[in-house]
Amino acid sequence: MIFWIMGCTSHDGELSEESFLRDSTQYERFQYFDYYTLTGKGEVTDTPYVFVKREKDRITVRLSDSLPQTYIFNRMGDYWHIRQEYEMEYAGTEPCLCINSPNPRRYDRYIKDDTVFQVAQFVSCFNESSIRVSVLDKEKRFYIYYKDGYTMSDTAEILEYLNEAISKSGFKRGEKNYPDSFINVSHILNIRDSIGIKYDNSRYIDKLPKRGLTIFGEQRI
Repeated sequence: MIFWIMGCTSHDGELSEESFLRDSTQYERFQYFDYYTLTGKGEVTDTPYVFVKREKDRITVRLSDSLPQTYIFNRMGDYWHIRQEYEMEYAGTEPCLCINSPNPRRYDRYIKDDTVFQVAQFVSCFNESSIRVSVLDKEKRFYIYYKDGYTMSDTAEILEYLNEAISKSGFKRGEKNYPDSFINVSHILNIRDSIGIKYDNSRYIDKLPKRGLTIFGEQRI
């Protein structure tokens, strides 16, 4: 089976390049966007870089090499939320994603206290589905829950589900020793101009440059 990414869209869709140019003075330029702190960072020295616009309950991020595409973070109570969806194509037929692909179809990310709580959903061509909950801080990424035959679309429902999964897992922010229920732990490393992901029981380090959306622009985590 062969899969390839057709594109990514935030929950709020795309805005035109013309609309961006009209209010471009409201954006600031940075080398990359830090999901943990929800801030732009770094002096621009390479592409892609990001444009960031901050409002009271909304943060809009655009990539320099794809201005119509928007990544929009909305405040939801104590969290900031962003949805990123990927369209996939299988063997040149209708857009779909088979369940045995390692890549999620949709990410819902809820962010607070420098921590990203992620709900990744897989949906196949045959309407098979599964859901995976993971937690990412600046040092580690680990899964805390996985369930087959389940999918959700309402953001409030997903947040309720996320809170239940976190509660059952025994996760407490700031602890260095995580419960045994956490599986597939990987370590997030700052390596000069890159961010590295090192998986347990492996010497290999997957490096991604500190530009654009860093590891959160990839359909892998």
